[in-house]
Amino acid sequence: MYRLEEFRVICAWCHSIIQSPKCARGEVPESHGVCRGCAIKMGLPAHLLDRQSA
Repeated sequence: MYRLEEFRVICAWCHSIIQSPKCARGEVPESHGVCRGCAIKMGLPAHLLDRQSA
């Protein structure tokens, strides 16, 4: 089982790296999300991105 900090997270739209793994030994699992810039371009209000997650 992988922990969150072991993933490389890549923006599904612009392919930029959102998060790099803390320890990059060999192959690392990848996941996709949406970066802040792409989320705003798609219409998500910026103030929603400024809130800290619980």
